[in-house]
Amino acid sequence: TLVERKSTRPLSPNELKNSQFPKLDLLMKNSREEAKKVEKAQSLVQVRYSINEADKIKIRNILLSSTSTVKSKETKQECKEVVKEVCQKVEELKEELQELTIECCNHKQIITPSNSFYESNLPSENILKYFESKSCEWKKYKKSLVDSHCHFDMLFPKIKYNNSSIYKYFQDFSCFYMKNFEACINVICNPRSFSNKNKLKNYFKNYSHPKIYHTIGYHPHFADLWTPDSEDALMDALIKHPKVVALGECGLDLSKNNSVDFETQIKVFQRQLLLASEKNIPIVIHCRDTEEKCYEMLKEYLEPDHLIHLHCFTGSTQIALKYLKTFPNLCIGVTPLITFKKDHVKQMIKSIPLERILLETDSPYFVPQIKNFPNSDVKVSHPGFIFATAESIAELKEVSIDQVIDVNRNNVRKIYSF
Repeated sequence: TLVERKSTRPLSPNELKNSQFPKLDLLMKNSREEAKKVEKAQSLVQVRYSINEADKIKIRNILLSSTSTVKSKETKQECKEVVKEVCQKVEELKEELQELTIECCNHKQIITPSNSFYESNLPSENILKYFESKSCEWKKYKKSLVDSHCHFDMLFPKIKYNNSSIYKYFQDFSCFYMKNFEACINVICNPRSFSNKNKLKNYFKNYSHPKIYHTIGYHPHFADLWTPDSEDALMDALIKHPKVVALGECGLDLSKNNSVDFETQIKVFQRQLLLASEKNIPIVIHCRDTEEKCYEMLKEYLEPDHLIHLHCFTGSTQIALKYLKTFPNLCIGVTPLITFKKDHVKQMIKSIPLERILLETDSPYFVPQIKNFPNSDVKVSHPGFIFATAESIAELKEVSIDQVIDVNRNNVRKIYSF
């Protein structure tokens, strides 16, 4: 049929020459060769291909189906017309066809010659337009911009980004990063990433970049995954890796999103507090719906002058001030959550000194809800969106953006020593 073509062997030159639809057959031949090159496959059963996401529905139904068969004369004629239209597109869209998506059906994998993720996840025209304008606006700010809390290993799956090079990511999404973006702190908090030293070594290989620093610890959602081997890997990284700057995030979480037994959370949190205290390592705290218990444990196991980052704190103003008073080297992390309709969070941020605030994105969570931001096109947050947190705090506290990002840079230097 026109729709399903067996790929037990490539077409010969004569077959290509005599084909009813030579350009389409050539396209399929090229697709097979590309698949063989990338996958080194020995026995591909068939190749499915697409021309462009914007193609008409009738083209997609016929060309992307690997099971349909052509039976009636009318359907055959429709196929001819559609293929003719596609062949015209081939001529018009040569550049786009170089990024043809190939699906090796027997491997259930998606491969693209130029990228390892779906092209649709690249910034759209609306996004590019917005960030071009925003970048021009931010040229006047000279102070360094730092995101103190993000998760690359959670971001990449959400954008289906499978490229092993973090450098390639910064190229593909460069528009999201202002010129004064200096660095971000990537939080490794799923023990599956550091269940042993070899896994952690591979992790650092994938996420090493001049702009990236790391923290490492057991998130309360994964407290039940604690093992002696993972603790060995954690401690080895904390002591030996030059860009691991703190322990965490760790803490307690009684929200509905966490299924780990609270006693287990307490034991693993206690263990990490003791390690941080013993090695005098800065610590990143996750605290949800258990502010008092978390406060009590910090007070019991840490010295008052310990360096603490209280991540994405959403408690009351009263408890926030209590933390700040007891721990003079504690800073409270503020995410784009303040751009949401969260009046109690905004009131709390207003009440604490700018000198005790750290800017966060908590990427890939909390896509900013600010004026003109292309929310319809942006589904996840990137570390580069830290500009939105800075702008919102500046507006909330009625100070300049330059002052906000300068104070944040000093606070990062104070807590994380870089």
